[in-house]
Amino acid sequence: MRKYIILVLLLLTTCNASKFKKSRLLLPVRLNSKNYYGTFKNKIVLNVRQYDRIGRFFEGLALVVKDNKYGFISRKGRELIPLKYSFAMPYSDGVAAVRKGNTRGYIDKQGEIIFFHKYKSADSFYEGLAVISKNQTLTGERYGFINKKGKIEIPTMYENASSFSEGLAGVKIKGKWGFINKSGKTVINAVYHSVGHFSSGLAPVLIGGKFVKNRYPYDKVLIGGKWGFINKKGRLIIQPKYSNARNSMFRFGLAPVEMGGIMRNREGLYIKIAGKIGYINIKGRFVIEPKFRYAENFLKGVAKVYINKKMGYINVKSEWVWEPTK
Repeated sequence: MRKYIILVLLLLTTCNASKFKKSRLLLPVRLNSKNYYGTFKNKIVLNVRQYDRIGRFFEGLALVVKDNKYGFISRKGRELIPLKYSFAMPYSDGVAAVRKGNTRGYIDKQGEIIFFHKYKSADSFYEGLAVISKNQTLTGERYGFINKKGKIEIPTMYENASSFSEGLAGVKIKGKWGFINKSGKTVINAVYHSVGHFSSGLAPVLIGGKFVKNRYPYDKVLIGGKWGFINKKGRLIIQPKYSNARNSMFRFGLAPVEMGGIMRNREGLYIKIAGKIGYINIKGRFVIEPKFRYAENFLKGVAKVYINKKMGYINVKSEWVWEPTK
């Protein structure tokens, strides 16, 4: 362990600008409960131990948090946008959603405000539109979409909504989910308990199951049901057999799915018992067998996974890019 710590310190002290040019991949990692950015073969590239939380780089900037204040750093570790926000989201479509006290809005990459808003909630922009919500007098909170000028593009008429991906967005109507296009037209009827995002022409959908009473934190919880994948015509392509695929997106031909997860009833309180996660191809066949307790979508050819209470990164061949560390 002592030799390993010395090696880490040597890598940190020899880090310079030329090394950043060679290291295209910067991965948020933790060593001895401290934050760093690493690259292939567990090499430390950037020392960011001063931050409480760090994120992946999106569009050249990474979201960082210290003492509950949010800001953004460059790939060289420079704090380009100061930690002055009470909340922020990663950059997407060239802008980031931020909040400072009761003031909410979107900033550009120079940290300049593009516009303020007074919506109850506002998500990141994807494909030129962002999900927002506001309280309606008769119906309560309803969701819609705004453009980059802050104008409502699709009316706030949905019970819930998710961001656009491949031209379609999931929306909730009368308790069920379907999909709309950018004109607000329903293209896949709302018949599912839950849906994810389209990628490679496929979207995860939750089929079957039933709602039962629950003690906490919700009055009702959905038990049973399985996740499968549909195409943009609403045709079921991958049969429903996964216990979870809500956030699954096909990247580099693979998507993470969970097998064996269940809802367990403990005196009227339903608790999710996680299964194991692996990666399937667009035909629904496992390429990487379920063995992870947590796994994310692939990004830039690598995916973050947890195994044996340790975090690491794998490539599409299931080889370790960053071997698991705590």
